[in-house]
Amino acid sequence: MSDAEKMILEKLDALTKEVHEIKEETLTTNEKLNQTNERLDQTNQRLDQTNQKLDQTSETLEQKIGQCNESINQVRDMALQTQLLIENEISKKINIIGEGHDFLKMRLEEALRLEKARERMELEIVDLRMEVKKIKAHLNIA
Repeated sequence: MSDAEKMILEKLDALTKEVHEIKEETLTTNEKLNQTNERLDQTNQRLDQTNQKLDQTSETLEQKIGQCNESINQVRDMALQTQLLIENEISKKINIIGEGHDFLKMRLEEALRLEKARERMELEIVDLRMEVKKIKAHLNIA
């Protein structure tokens, strides 16, 4: 073998070693890429699961908001009915009770006037009895 052939063979051996090293690096890179793809697939699955849960949560939240709106409308209706009851029924009854109270006050004032007059008459009767006793004592009748 000639020197040129030896040199070519040496270069071929070196290139073969480099190709082997590149193949090994490529295999390692491919393995890492496969692992990365698997992780990406897992992440995509988790993302899909999370999206499903988010959709479910959104639906549940919308249902609860609808229920809350219905409850608020019911409370509004009840408040309006209560307000109307107060305005129509209770206010009238309060006015009637107030008028009755005024009437009772007038009757009480009248009764107190009569009581004062009765007390005055009783005092006059007591005075008159005392005078009658004095007169009887003066006339020696009793």
